[in-house]
Amino acid sequence: EAMALVKTPANGYFIGGHTMDGSLIIAKLDSNANVLFSQTFGTKNFDKLNNLILLSDGGVLAVGTAATSRDSSDELFETGLGLNDIYLTRFSKNGQKLWSKKYGTKHDDQGIDAVEANDGSIIVIGATSYDKNKNLTMMRITENGNKIWLKQITEGDKVTPYKIIKLRDGNFLLSVTKRDELNKEQIRLIKFNLQKNILIDREISTSYSSALKDIKEYSDGTIVGV
Repeated sequence: EAMALVKTPANGYFIGGHTMDGSLIIAKLDSNANVLFSQTFGTKNFDKLNNLILLSDGGVLAVGTAATSRDSSDELFETGLGLNDIYLTRFSKNGQKLWSKKYGTKHDDQGIDAVEANDGSIIVIGATSYDKNKNLTMMRITENGNKIWLKQITEGDKVTPYKIIKLRDGNFLLSVTKRDELNKEQIRLIKFNLQKNILIDREISTSYSSALKDIKEYSDGTIVGV
């Protein structure tokens, strides 16, 4: 199943997804859709890809979720943290796997989206579930995958993340939903900086359940969402 498609500077494409048996797959196509390379990757357990992020060096970051490794021979065993973990893999523009790492908490974590900062570090967002709660996880890592900080917004079962973008001013905008007293999803936008400080946290209430699953910034700084 194909889950993500990003365009390269040479008008080709990276395409990523996962197989029915829980393996991850990535391929690069040229501008005529010829396959330049393809490979499978992942852990020995069940994995799922959620997104591909194009990076400034022409490579991509695969954002997904991996079941916790229970096999001590698995090289990722030491970083198996909970029921499921945020699973990131970085590839060069030529398809070389540069690193593959897990992150998260002792609970059930899911990798949702990511964006590259101006300094080359990467901001990752995910969802953390436990009991009947679902919280927002925000994380910053180095270009080599080392964790710099991890921040959680815990509000019971009320927060679901969808999309993160880097703004023209170098800060970041996150689109999530927050459930209201009637248990309906309502749009919530969170702006924060590289040091995880929240700059703006605003809700947009509607009559029906609503979510912005994709957001973009115009050249004048205004935001459009769908």
